[in-house]
Amino acid sequence: MRLRALTKVSSLLIREGNNRMDLEPQKVVDEILNPILNKLYTSHTKAVDYKSPEELKQIIDFSLPDQTTSIDLKDIKQLIQNTFEFTPSTQHPFQFNYLYSKPDFVGVLGDWIISLINSNVHTYEASPVFSMAEVELIKNLAAIVGLGEDADGIFCPGGSYSNMMAVFLAKNRCIENEDIKEKELVIFKSEQAHYSIDKAATLLGIKPDNICRVSCDKKGRMQIRSLRRQIEGCLSADKKPACVCATSGTTVLGGFDPLDEISEALSDYGRIWLHVDAAWGGAVLMSAQHRHLMKGIERADSMTWDFHKALNAPILCSAFLVRSAISIKSMFHVYDSYLFHDSEPLRQYDLGRKTAQCGRRGDAFKLWLMWKVRGRSYFESRVDKSFKVTSEAIKLIKERTAFWLYDENPAFWNVCFYFVPEHLRHKDGIKACSEREKLELQAITKKLYKCLNKDGRVLVNYAEINGDPPFLRLIFGNPELSSEQIKDVFDIIESTGNIII
Repeated sequence: MRLRALTKVSSLLIREGNNRMDLEPQKVVDEILNPILNKLYTSHTKAVDYKSPEELKQIIDFSLPDQTTSIDLKDIKQLIQNTFEFTPSTQHPFQFNYLYSKPDFVGVLGDWIISLINSNVHTYEASPVFSMAEVELIKNLAAIVGLGEDADGIFCPGGSYSNMMAVFLAKNRCIENEDIKEKELVIFKSEQAHYSIDKAATLLGIKPDNICRVSCDKKGRMQIRSLRRQIEGCLSADKKPACVCATSGTTVLGGFDPLDEISEALSDYGRIWLHVDAAWGGAVLMSAQHRHLMKGIERADSMTWDFHKALNAPILCSAFLVRSAISIKSMFHVYDSYLFHDSEPLRQYDLGRKTAQCGRRGDAFKLWLMWKVRGRSYFESRVDKSFKVTSEAIKLIKERTAFWLYDENPAFWNVCFYFVPEHLRHKDGIKACSEREKLELQAITKKLYKCLNKDGRVLVNYAEINGDPPFLRLIFGNPELSSEQIKDVFDIIESTGNIII
């Protein structure tokens, strides 16, 4: 993979300013950029070479100089190589820790273009192409979701910010109503919803006691009976239910809340804002085969959707969508005339009018470029293939006596399971274990997690819910995994588990 086209640009970037670095741009491309790209996309060793903070300090000098120092190409190359070597590689096929994997290279190209242009996407005047690309994306995404002709949206710096936007809009709709603006506002989320909902509520002045956690079933789905009970308790206390935050794709189990049933329940209690955090699971909407998991999404008032997760755009790439355009435009109507000029034909492209941000990066362009080059069918194919990879992983786990699945048939790509020591393998799963045996499983899971990640061949995570011992959680969101690679992963986990016990 050659990057000759960067030579002229590199020359401009490297040689500008009074303190010129005596580097030849072509050497930067040939000796640093090309080898890194070739390694990232063609070879795999370990997923990470783990180092403790103290060990890293011995390898990399993190101090910052007061004056310009003499640094040559060799020094820069070593610094960049160290950065890649000691950072967990999302490029690696055995990286199962995070809700994202290898970024699409067209998206990476888009990311590079955004950084090189370095413009602010707040007005059309500043970023005409980025602004129009984002507007077109929002229109297409809202149509896929089914939010209607009056829908709108904006790209945000991450799903947590998008969730905060939802709580903000829900709160302000309540405040505008004279009859209820003096009441305490309450939001509802499932006990397995993302913690960003709590942060958003706290930042927006909602009391911690007014963040209600609705119970979930064993698959991580919000229980409607519990939701109704919580709402009725809120009304009995003369408080105002402001927002229900449902989840499509919970972080641990990958559960999908029953959106249709939630919408039906809310219709009995007047106007309550329904937000759906689909940062992780929204990708299923791209698949005709799997979009049923979000049945009822078209009834939501707002939705968060992260494309840097399941659809592999480079981080960050997060959309916030709303059913009613006026709900988002009316909330951010404070402008300065030096920036937002009253030019009606361009107002729809002045995207800073729809967010609390002034400085905005053109993150939507990454997704727009991917879609433009690859077509929508590319996303559907990735989603469908990842479901097949997950099914194959589940099948392999079921064939091994050394593992117990926490959920025999997960809804999404989250695969949660225990490594089980031989003397417990005759038992019928975690529910048949005594408290002492559960404590043993807890210790094994945590030790196995540390050993695997320090070894670096396979990166995993662990989690615990429902009062059960923690289990390993692997994310199978990489559709390029082969059957042999999946088998190798479980071989490594099982052999490591046998060693530590």
